[in-house]
Order: sequence, then C-alpha cells, then structure tokens
Amino acid sequence: MNTKDLIDIQILRCLSKEDSYTYKILNDIKENISITESSLYPILKRLENISYLETYKETIGDRSRKYLRLTTKGKDRLEELENKEMKGEVKEMSKDNFRTFDYTSITVSKDMEPVYIDTYESFGWELTDNNIGFDTTSLLGSTKLSFRRDRRVPNKTELLKLQRKSEVLFKNIQTMEANKPKMAMIKALGLGIVGCAFLAISVFSFLDSSWFIFAIAGAIGLGLWIPPYFIYKNTLEKDIERLNPLIDETYDKISNLCEEANALLKSNKD
Repeated sequence: MNTKDLIDIQILRCLSKEDSYTYKILNDIKENISITESSLYPILKRLENISYLETYKETIGDRSRKYLRLTTKGKDRLEELENKEMKGEVKEMSKDNFRTFDYTSITVSKDMEPVYIDTYESFGWELTDNNIGFDTTSLLGSTKLSFRRDRRVPNKTELLKLQRKSEVLFKNIQTMEANKPKMAMIKALGLGIVGCAFLAISVFSFLDSSWFIFAIAGAIGLGLWIPPYFIYKNTLEKDIERLNPLIDETYDKISNLCEEANALLKSNKD
C-alpha cells in the first residue's frame, strides 16, 4: 500500500473501535506512524469529505467537543484496506505502457508528507516514490516526493492554476508555523540580554569597589533572568491560540482547491 493508504487504515481502524476526537486519534496512531496534529487535520477533513467519517458535537459541562465516527462507507473502505494489507497488494503499473507522463518532485518536511500527497493527488498527480530511509533529506527531517501525471490529463491549465494557489497557501502555513515561537523568543532573549547587561555592570562595579552599584545591578540582573521563561511560555501560548485558527482556515482553503480540482478531473469522465 502507498503512504496515504497506510495512514488512512490507521485512522479508520482507530475509529472502528470507538468514536474519538482529533487529539486522541493522534495519540492512538502515532505509535504506528509519524504524524503531527497539523498534518492530521486535513487528512481527517478529506476522509470526512468523501463520507468515510462524520462529525458530531458532544457537550460535557460547559465545554463542547467535536467527535468523529466511522460511517458505513468508512467501514467498507477499512475492510478493503485490510484486505490489501493482508495480500500485500501493490499498484498495477502494466497498463501504463502506452501513456506519457509529466514528472515533478518536491521536498517537504516529514510530518507534512501525507498532506502534500493528498493535495497533489487531487490535482491528478500519482505518487511514484518517497525517498525515506537513509536518504540525506530524510535524515534532515525532510522527504523528497516524486509524482507523475498523464500528459493528457483533462483541464490541465486550470489544474495548474489551482495547484499554484495551493502551493502559495502551503507557504503561508509554513510561515505561520515558524512565527509561533518567533515573538516569544524575541521577548525572552531581549529581556535576558538586558539582564546580562546589568550583570556586566555589577561585575565592573565589583572590580571598581562600587559596592552599592554592584549590589543593585546584580540583583536587577539576576531578577531579569527569571521572567523570560514565563514570558516565553505565555507569549507562545497566545501566538499559538491566535495562529491556529488561521492555519486551520488556510487548510480549509486548500481543501476547497482540491475539491475544485477533483471536479475538473471528473468532468471529463462524465
């Protein structure tokens, strides 16, 4: 099975045992596959869009939580994947002998691999290889994904435009993820540097036998070394709380682009 099927079977198998929510699903499946919450969200969204999962809300006290459960269609898909798993089924390529392809490769972070695979396959690309194992990119936490697509794919120009939009949105997500700790780090380091400056003043005052300045500057310097940890933690939590909804919204935009692309691919078949 390909990477997408391996992830899907873990999620569907988890929900076949009991209804669950995103964070619990992540903890239940991460022992078997490497995945983060940010990359799990769009996968769950895709499975919901194709009716393998459905959501409902449950209120406990004054808190409301969104749960996911397996649909009948999802159970059928799980059975299909488990049959593939038992047979060790591999994609049949022999029918492609008389087709010509466009090829492309991208290097992505390991935890974002399933998201990119899902997205590119929505634009008509087919995963041919993901270089993991002892590849140098893998050792650096990245994976090189290689795709091919039939040159005669319908609505090729429109698909390319949608793909370019999704790539811009992925860059926006990467920027927002990188910005989460940035301001917290700046504030914490800034205060730490000021503390170091007071300690430096304290040292020079000691050498100059200025005991009053030595004591005051030393106390201030040591005191300024304590708050940075709490400032970092508090600022990081606020930035995560602020940016996560924007990231989720961006994933929704990518999901909408994938739906548009699927419609273009299906329009030719219909």
